[in-house]
Amino acid sequence: RRLTGKSTAGNKGLSFKLAAISLAGLLAAMYATAASFNNGFEGDDLGGWVITAQADSIDIVGTEGPAQYEIYADLGVVVEPNLGDSMLRIGVPKTRNQTQNRGANTITQTFATDAENRTISFALRLFSLDHRGDDNLRITLTRDSDGVDILSDNAFDLENGAVCQAPCDQVIDVGKRKDVIATDWQVMRFTLDQPDTYTLTIELEAGQNESLASWLYVDGVNEPPSAVIRFNPGTAVEGDFVVFDCLQSVDPEGGDVAWIWTANYPGVSPEPNIGTTVIYSFPNNGSGTVNLEVTDGEASATASESVTIDNQAPLVNALD
Repeated sequence: RRLTGKSTAGNKGLSFKLAAISLAGLLAAMYATAASFNNGFEGDDLGGWVITAQADSIDIVGTEGPAQYEIYADLGVVVEPNLGDSMLRIGVPKTRNQTQNRGANTITQTFATDAENRTISFALRLFSLDHRGDDNLRITLTRDSDGVDILSDNAFDLENGAVCQAPCDQVIDVGKRKDVIATDWQVMRFTLDQPDTYTLTIELEAGQNESLASWLYVDGVNEPPSAVIRFNPGTAVEGDFVVFDCLQSVDPEGGDVAWIWTANYPGVSPEPNIGTTVIYSFPNNGSGTVNLEVTDGEASATASESVTIDNQAPLVNALD
């Protein structure tokens, strides 16, 4: 009897029900963490970000609204973090004729990637009262080994007819006097073509007109974890136990994850098993799948390993 097949993986919404766990060592959900590109600001922590220029305020904040700033009462807006309980604000929310400090406000993060971590993402939300085009938004991601700027997968929409697709140096202009830019959270993504060290720079520069402020929120993005199945042995005969593990499955944000296994095979219980490792025995010849769901509680990913078991010829007892 043998195990053959090809793994497939994909994301789906969180939808599962935990059932009784059949293996004695898997009595509760198990979790793991893994480090990756750091784009969150929990616990008043900049994480991997560094402030490299600061003409105005750059602060880690929680939810902000009319109770904190008059402009949000005028706009009827409450700004909540995109991920977790904290976000980074560059600049200060102000009404017209409240001055901002001239100059650049810049954050950078340098990080390394490998063959397994080829995508980064972060969320931005921009507000501006500037109708004279004095302020600028700049976003660049540079490969450090050769100084090449990487093109982002998508563009940030300033909602005034302008977009910022990195590398970009975009003028901020609301258009007419008394118009306002007030975007929702938008996710920017980069797909990296090779392992290397990269530096991401986000800059908001206030120009000559101090009385028409712009400010920017930056936060992390909850990405689904990966789901990777391995098994051993690769060939099994009737009665053997096959060990499946998902030790290579990780969460991009380094958060807690849980693993849910199910088998779709004749004679094998379909009840879920929870943990990084499960053991299955396949009693009959046939085919089916062993399935894995990895979830961080908000997003999930799945993988499936096809299983084919050949029939074993019966043993002949010459003494019978």
